[in-house]
Amino acid sequence: MWDSAAQVSVLVALIGVISALSVALLSKRHQREHQQRESMLKPSEDFARKTIEALAALRYISPPSIDPEPHQVHRNESLLTNKEERAKRIERCEVAIDAVRAIRATMRLVFHPQSSVADSSVYVIRELRQCLEAATKYYRGADLSGASEHWREGEGNILRTSYLDLRRVIYNDLDVLLNDVAARMRRPLRIHSRFQPQKRPPQWVPPPGPE
Repeated sequence: MWDSAAQVSVLVALIGVISALSVALLSKRHQREHQQRESMLKPSEDFARKTIEALAALRYISPPSIDPEPHQVHRNESLLTNKEERAKRIERCEVAIDAVRAIRATMRLVFHPQSSVADSSVYVIRELRQCLEAATKYYRGADLSGASEHWREGEGNILRTSYLDLRRVIYNDLDVLLNDVAARMRRPLRIHSRFQPQKRPPQWVPPPGPE
């Protein structure tokens, strides 16, 4: 009888030890998952915030509309003649884009250089740069043409449309990046891999050129 009681006690003790170990392992795993999510969330938030700040800076060099709201003047109309203020705003845009670019290395390290998140971060930076180039090209053309009504309605309007299209593409690609981040965070303990990126329009092609 005593032997049976001792065996039961030992069995209960073993079950307690196994349970304690299981709880400890699960707790450690949850802690690792939390740490991995935090390591992915921080650079993603920084990248998204800096991208929005760059877009906000670009807004203040947007080529002015030739057909603003009635009885209003486009907020950037003065940049056609005020070259000093224009240069300051362009410089602010360059600084803002450089701030986005500075986070790209962290994004590549955290999500893997060949991940869809890393790809999207490159595309966003390229498009920000192209957006800035479209605006500066507009103002160079305006300077050469004297910002004539004929130029603004023709070549100037083409450049302005290109600038606005690029802004929309940047917002779309930022959404794609955040969706890819969310997909990666749902599998924090999996080995880094090149997850299938979000679907893009059939005519979409990766933006060329340096970041």
